[in-house]
Amino acid sequence: MDATAEYGAVGKLKLPALLIWGREDKTVSAADIQQIEELIPGIEYHTIEEAGHIPQYERPEVVNPLLINFLNGLKNPLGPERWDNRSIARFNNQNNQGCDSLVINRSELASS
Repeated sequence: MDATAEYGAVGKLKLPALLIWGREDKTVSAADIQQIEELIPGIEYHTIEEAGHIPQYERPEVVNPLLINFLNGLKNPLGPERWDNRSIARFNNQNNQGCDSLVINRSELASS
């Protein structure tokens, strides 16, 4: 992996960030994860056991609570309700995101 500039730019934003990594990931190595942690100070990081590159599909019972807890610490751009599985799905549908991960523009959240 060589996305140093991109991860460094995210780190300079000083916004909340969440990193979830499957321990059995063959695409992103443990060294890559360590580099990301160094480039994004204060990142919330979780290793998911018995999961590979797509832990949100392989272990949703572990990943979804992590996502919901993280998002509930942020201001919800959809309104006053707390994040849950339905509001995450609605956010993805409204923003035409791909189905493999939840992607949120943190600058939109910060300015909401």
